[in-house]
Amino acid sequence: DYSTIATTQSIPSGASSVVVNVTPIQDTTNEGAETVILAVSASSSYTLGTPSSATVTIADDDRSTVSIVATDAVASETAGNTGTFTVTRTAPTTAALTVNLTFSGTATNGTDYTTIASTLSFAANETSKTITVTPINDTITEGDETVVIQIASGSYDIGGTGFDTVTIHDNDSPPVVYVTSPSANGCLVASGNGVIVSASVTD
Repeated sequence: DYSTIATTQSIPSGASSVVVNVTPIQDTTNEGAETVILAVSASSSYTLGTPSSATVTIADDDRSTVSIVATDAVASETAGNTGTFTVTRTAPTTAALTVNLTFSGTATNGTDYTTIASTLSFAANETSKTITVTPINDTITEGDETVVIQIASGSYDIGGTGFDTVTIHDNDSPPVVYVTSPSANGCLVASGNGVIVSASVTD
């Protein structure tokens, strides 16, 4: 992962320090960030100070950065009105890549919209994929609901916020309640069995 570093280092006469370089070796392996910890071993020739070790992090340039954005952020229970998320990745793109997804929001995957898988697969050389949110039309008055898809950790870096939101508009109106009897304004006079008021409900 880096060029060999000798296990002994000499501080020149008259000097108070020595520089030890960590030179990464370029490869094509997607391995993520790696660390190099250099520690000074005890010896009778000197006294260990504090700190006696230090860490260098080697950043990997062989990982894709994956991002997600709602490219059509509004959907509806009315047929034909879907929402869309677009997931993109940066180079390298020469190998296949599986992206992990998590779901949240007020809408339920598989209940309020057609089931979306929790993994998204890129073929080699693919740079973008779309996820379609297809609302399920029901007769429940529930108001607008949200679909939040977030990129979960995997063998890639996550770009931007890592999540976005599609809103599903409800096409079910609440019932209307109104009084139909008595039809005239005025005082209600109780009969022997009380006051009777008739009401109608329309959807």
